[in-house]
Amino acid sequence: MSRAIPVHAPLRPVFPGGGMQAKITRLVFVSVLLTALLLSGLGLYVVYATVREHAAATHPLALRWSGESLRARLEQVGPELERVARDAALQTWVADLAARPAERAAVPIEVLTGALVQSVTFEGLLVLDVEGEVLAAVGSGSGLAGVRELLRPKGSFTAELVDVMQAAGLRAELGGVEATSMRVVDPVEVPPLPLVSVPLRSARGRPVASLHGIVRRDALASGLRADLVGHGGNVLLVDASGRIVAAGRETGRGSAERLPEALYQDAGAAEPRAILSARRGWVMACARPAEAFGWTLVAEVPLQEAFRPLLLASPGFLVTGLALVLLCTLGVSWAARRLVLPLWDLLQGLREAARGNGFSEISVGHARAEGEALVTAFNAMVQRLGAKRREIETSHRALREQHEAFQHRYEAVSKLSITDGLTQVPNRRFFDTQLQREVKRLSRTGESLVLLILDIDDFKRLNDDFGHAAGDEFLKQIAGILKEIVRETDLLARFGGEEFVVVATGTTLEGAVVLAEKIRTAVAEASFIVDDTMRPRKATISIGVAEFRGSRTDLFNSADAALYRAKAAGKNCVVVFGEGESDGGGREG
Repeated sequence: MSRAIPVHAPLRPVFPGGGMQAKITRLVFVSVLLTALLLSGLGLYVVYATVREHAAATHPLALRWSGESLRARLEQVGPELERVARDAALQTWVADLAARPAERAAVPIEVLTGALVQSVTFEGLLVLDVEGEVLAAVGSGSGLAGVRELLRPKGSFTAELVDVMQAAGLRAELGGVEATSMRVVDPVEVPPLPLVSVPLRSARGRPVASLHGIVRRDALASGLRADLVGHGGNVLLVDASGRIVAAGRETGRGSAERLPEALYQDAGAAEPRAILSARRGWVMACARPAEAFGWTLVAEVPLQEAFRPLLLASPGFLVTGLALVLLCTLGVSWAARRLVLPLWDLLQGLREAARGNGFSEISVGHARAEGEALVTAFNAMVQRLGAKRREIETSHRALREQHEAFQHRYEAVSKLSITDGLTQVPNRRFFDTQLQREVKRLSRTGESLVLLILDIDDFKRLNDDFGHAAGDEFLKQIAGILKEIVRETDLLARFGGEEFVVVATGTTLEGAVVLAEKIRTAVAEASFIVDDTMRPRKATISIGVAEFRGSRTDLFNSADAALYRAKAAGKNCVVVFGEGESDGGGREG
């Protein structure tokens, strides 16, 4: 039985449609948009004016103090390198070189290493002969590697003519230095760096070699007063082409990135300028010549960081905006009330139908026919949506089951791709990938890494005596022993055949030797049941140990050479690759 709903039912929140929705939406949108634009424009203008005023007061001061600190730092590097050159051991070596130039006595590396450890200025030290050939080099980092590459002789058949001439000119210039001097070197893919040079003279005053120090970028950056620029700001030292040499704060930019020319082309301008940078957006920047090597000091602050005061003031703006929006909304609601009352009656009837109470008689005056048509259309739409929903749920359930099955297969295949099927330890592919990651990590942390190559002694004879199935059982049981002894932080893998490898990270060479002896002893004392006779068999292993010295290839060759020595020494032993030994007999890892 139907019941009538009063025409003037209480107005509730409703989502009207059609043209009426468009009218109300446009009215509210215009009101809110005008309010937001007014408040945002006013706030941005005030903050921008404040940022510009603050930058005009602080940027020139930060650049001037940074320039003075940079100049003082560069004036200190020459005397510091001269003190290293006056070391007694180094002077003795210079005298020996002058007296017997053909013998080329070894440079006292410990002197250079000790000086570099105590220095906060240099990241690398090099000793060159008068021909510009590198006699010794200590240090780490891309700067030292780049300088050594610049000094490397280049053949005319393997390099561009200009590179050959530049390398020869730089070698002649650095090898023939006669007084303490400073110049800029520009290695490939590394920002330019100052290079300080001091001649090493014989007792008669004749230059026989030269000492060169590569100035650290953080030593240059230590005097850049980024703290004066404000939160998010920075003071940058850039060369004539815009590459960043040093920064008061870490920038996160790549070494090959160049600043936009607009940031530093007007060095010495009195007022900071708002400049659009492709990397950081709009920045407020000011530049000044650094009075060294044609470099420029740039003070910059991103406007998005400078607009933080606007965020601090946002509660006040928000309250004001909400009040205006509320007033506009109340006015719009009052105006729209007369428009939505008939539609509200129709919506109430549809709600009753949705609850299962049947269709109610809706008193909408002359609009009754349109209301009945709307209800019929709505019911048909609900039926179609219900059918579609069931289809979607069925499809979704099937897709989820397929996805779970695919995920299980993918995980199984992924595990098989990195696991040796016989011994259930990581295979060589996984080992190569992990070792490459460890080498990259060592370049950042400076930790030690030791490689152990383990080979089962007389494995071919074991296969011949007991069969290949027994040989496989030997491999599985030895792998089980290794998994029990090797630490979880170390990397164990089957390298191929009867060879296993262990990468011991974060341990010394002596600690790795202790681990190797522990493994060798455990295998030698173990009894292996490898066939149906249940008779215990014995097996031994030989182990080669080598420490990482900067090259993954040399690491494998050294460990392999040590393994061959262990085999030659009678097997069942641990041999460490020592200093002065050649690794030419090893295999490349």
